Amino acid sequence: MKTIIYFIFGKPNLEHMFFRGVYWFGVVFYFLAIPILIAQSFISGEWVINLISITLFPIIFRMVYSVNRLFHRSDKKVSKRLIIIFGSFFLFITLSTGAIFASVFFFGENVAMNVSKTSINGDVKLTIGSLKGHSSVESFHFQEKPQSVVVIPYEASVKEGDVVIYLEHSGNVIWERKIDSSRSGEITFEGEIGDYEVGVYAEEAKNINLNLSFE
Repeated sequence: MKTIIYFIFGKPNLEHMFFRGVYWFGVVFYFLAIPILIAQSFISGEWVINLISITLFPIIFRMVYSVNRLFHRSDKKVSKRLIIIFGSFFLFITLSTGAIFASVFFFGENVAMNVSKTSINGDVKLTIGSLKGHSSVESFHFQEKPQSVVVIPYEASVKEGDVVIYLEHSGNVIWERKIDSSRSGEITFEGEIGDYEVGVYAEEAKNINLNLSFE
């Protein structure tokens, strides 16, 4: 096992207690974080960024660790201060990032990942890699009351889970439709003066596609 660890993180400085502590803390943190990132990837579908994080962490750790060892070798009096400052900063960033990711994915109420939206000539196309909670799609405003029923055609699909498309007027939901696979239809409503917002909601859904036509 040590051979694998040394291959990934390099060899630790066994002559200095602080370096040994930082080294093994980083190793333990890394191997504890891997199953969490894998579980989060299954939940959110965000594999690429997590694989990059798993790959880059040992590289960055080795760089930081090597720089601190060079400081220690060049000037022991100065290096102790630099080691504490640099090492503490690195650990703070690492732990803060991990805590933020954990809080967002496991306790966040509204989490939307891999969101892409385009709007061309009234045609709105939205894709969401994974969604937990609410996400706004498009907002619009009527300065005058429309003379006829407003119709907004839509096409929607979801690969995993269920997603609800809804329309709000002044904070009140006036139309909604649940999508569990793929569906096309129309959002129809009696228009009034005021602000409107089209949104989507899901307890947990992946690979959401929604096309709206406001022509």
